[in-house]
Amino acid sequence: MVLVAGTLITCIPIASVSIHRCRLSWHFTLIGIWKLVTSFSLACVTFHRAIVTMREKRGNGAGHDNVPLNPMYHQPNATNVTFGPNPNQTPTTNYHPLYWLILYLLGTITGMTGLGALIYTSFRHNKDVRNLTYGFAAAIVIIPILTACYFFMEHLEKSRGGYQSLLRAYLHTFSGALVAFTVAFGFLSGIYSDLVLGAIAGRWSGAPSEDYAPLYWAWFVAKRLAMFVL
Repeated sequence: MVLVAGTLITCIPIASVSIHRCRLSWHFTLIGIWKLVTSFSLACVTFHRAIVTMREKRGNGAGHDNVPLNPMYHQPNATNVTFGPNPNQTPTTNYHPLYWLILYLLGTITGMTGLGALIYTSFRHNKDVRNLTYGFAAAIVIIPILTACYFFMEHLEKSRGGYQSLLRAYLHTFSGALVAFTVAFGFLSGIYSDLVLGAIAGRWSGAPSEDYAPLYWAWFVAKRLAMFVL
């Protein structure tokens, strides 16, 4: 939790300074907000998951071990009462930390809006920007199509229910394709943005200039502190 708190305490001021310095360009302002929301939401997922894990461990350790009674003290009409977790109970998974990914997705949409307007000015005369954009578009289109085909074929093979079966197949196909598109868009957008900004700036390595190097590397390290908690 200390590392997650360090991520939030470090990233928020640095991102705020960066956004303030880019306030004259709304494209970079939206991209800065995107990067801030990304770091914040992922840190919150890690922090929330750590809290849930601690509560689960505390709850599992609160029970008492069952100690068998001596047979000479056993009463035939006595009720056996056990304390602690039931070994036959199926463990449940808490998905509440994943709700922070909604904020992550909203931040991605915001940042891609600014990035799209920035790419529009460089798309025609920059070949690298065009190739990266075509590759990104192909990936977020092909992945949902393949996922939809998989769900449709699998569902038809497992069920034989006429119209109801076909309707369920369409429903699973659409929902699977939507989830695949959301995951592909959310994951690949970050990679695409770094590459395309490097192509526009002519710095594929992403190394910052000397004026912004301390700010960049402080952000780079702080953003990844939460990864060591997992």
